Amino acid sequence: MRICGSHELRELVQSNRLDLAVIITDTDDPDVATRKQVAWYGDQDLVNREVLPLALLEAPCMFRELGLAALERANIPYEIVIETTSASVLHAAIEAGIGIAPRTATFMMDRPSSQVSGLPELGSVGYAVIDNAHTSRGAGRLGQLLRKALHEM
Repeated sequence: MRICGSHELRELVQSNRLDLAVIITDTDDPDVATRKQVAWYGDQDLVNREVLPLALLEAPCMFRELGLAALERANIPYEIVIETTSASVLHAAIEAGIGIAPRTATFMMDRPSSQVSGLPELGSVGYAVIDNAHTSRGAGRLGQLLRKALHEM
């Protein structure tokens, strides 16, 4: 098992160093099992600051790209106050009110109270299960179960 970014997971599967992976991808990816709305999460009071404090995962990250592009289109000034490779650190920073982050309700463990308003719309992302050309029957079955679970999320 490996926990890392979707870009790295895709490379590991494509190079046959990993049997399968759950990744976040574009909604038009043919492997998408479910689509989720991306929203802004954090402390609502932070939205009123002159410069929006952001908590983001390091690039490459689809959520980061969606958020930064939306803020730039809306001419909203921002500062990245937390940048991390750890989803746990990101979650803690959001919960502690350090920064605002673009994420899905799934990441925020369905806590709608931490969703903020007054910022640009972000669209959706897809959750997909990908596997390599040499996936075993057992790994293939696990992939089917993961796709079903994602679809039911």
